[in-house]
Amino acid sequence: MGKIVQAFNVRADLRWRSLLLIGIAALGGAIHVADGTLCPTALASLTLAIGCCLVGIFLLRTAHREAPGAGSELLTLRLILIVQFGMLLTSNPAAGFLRDGNGLPWMFVSGVGIAAMAGLLCTAAGSRTGATAFSLVLICHFVVGLWFLQHTNRPVIDTLMFQHHGVASLWEGSNPYAMRLPDPYSPENSAQFYGLGGSVNGRITFSFPYPPLCLFFAAPAYWLGDIRYAHLLAMTLAAALIGYARPGKWSYGVATVFLFTPRVFYVLGASWIEPFAVLLLAAVVFCMCRRPRIAPWVLGLLLAVKQYMVLALPLFALLLPARFRWSELGRLLSRSVLVALAVNLPFMLWDFAEFLNNIVLLQFSTPFRHDALSYLAWLFPNDVPPPVVSATVPLAAAFLAIIFALWRCPRGPSGFALAVGVVLLCFFAFGKQASANYYYFVIGALCCGLAAAGPAADGSGPVSSASKQAD
Repeated sequence: MGKIVQAFNVRADLRWRSLLLIGIAALGGAIHVADGTLCPTALASLTLAIGCCLVGIFLLRTAHREAPGAGSELLTLRLILIVQFGMLLTSNPAAGFLRDGNGLPWMFVSGVGIAAMAGLLCTAAGSRTGATAFSLVLICHFVVGLWFLQHTNRPVIDTLMFQHHGVASLWEGSNPYAMRLPDPYSPENSAQFYGLGGSVNGRITFSFPYPPLCLFFAAPAYWLGDIRYAHLLAMTLAAALIGYARPGKWSYGVATVFLFTPRVFYVLGASWIEPFAVLLLAAVVFCMCRRPRIAPWVLGLLLAVKQYMVLALPLFALLLPARFRWSELGRLLSRSVLVALAVNLPFMLWDFAEFLNNIVLLQFSTPFRHDALSYLAWLFPNDVPPPVVSATVPLAAAFLAIIFALWRCPRGPSGFALAVGVVLLCFFAFGKQASANYYYFVIGALCCGLAAAGPAADGSGPVSSASKQAD
């Protein structure tokens, strides 16, 4: 009887890892089809991704998580890598950004091709060769990213404008939350993006819509002439942390899946700030695996990087042992919130009304997007849903996902990252403004959790944060 139960657990282990991998690939395909906008194929891929992730996490609780990676898991991983690299090499990596005519330039094809071979090698070779191959994957991504930024048109997009002028304003001693920038869009597009009153007489009525931590991340690249260099570095460093948190062929392969998700260069070209959020989540997972004592402070930075990270607060319980004391949770929360407050407080005191308007109130006044990759946009193709619906439906989806994640996800860094990924996946899927950048963060979160759940190079199981804290 015991052998039957053990066999079931091993099969469950194979199922949940494979399902999560398929979910990650499906989500990458969903934002690849139409650049993260709504279309039937993208919505079907999103539905597949949600289904695979929920079922995979449901099976995770009963799975034998300490088992070494099996051949079928690695086979699934390699197949997904082949599909993703194939998509990168047979389609425009970032629609409208490349300056050179039709077809992919040889430099891009060469760099991605070398990364593909190295990525597959690091899932099959021994520990030393695999580590070398993974290092080559990281180098290829960074070099191809540099080439991409130097050979692409700088897009007319407000995310790039906000960050560039925000850093410039801060350097000049002006409040980035009080600046008023020219509207880069036509009146029709401006009404779609900002809603009524978002732009008056050709100028945007709000300023920097992101938390101030993003300014500090982007500031060094500002002196290089393009703040997107900071996003590129964040992507590569995040993948390094994902792979090295639990070094081994499984983690290296999962990190490569994240690094070369089909729309990675589109996210980079558009200068969305989600790479900073993925970097900090990967840092949390890395610290929980290697340096748990400093993890609460890194958690505080994660809370401070994007408004939607407040939904991760209830999931902090997954970073503590099963029988934790409320005082332990209180210390974890207080340290993290203290760091987040320390980052934001100077800007709050600078001009509280402007800070509140841009960081909090603006998030509620953004208009409903009919092109969002969301079930709400699908259900209301021609009309705008009542405000109570667009506000409560995504929060209800996130609440149910939080309950589900706390019920099924294991304790430790892997369970925490997976929980963050599935909660925000459900939140965005029912939101009013779901686009490629939001789902890129979900892909990163799921990869963080999946890599941390893999076996180490020595074949041991994943490290439990609870056991490390006990040490």
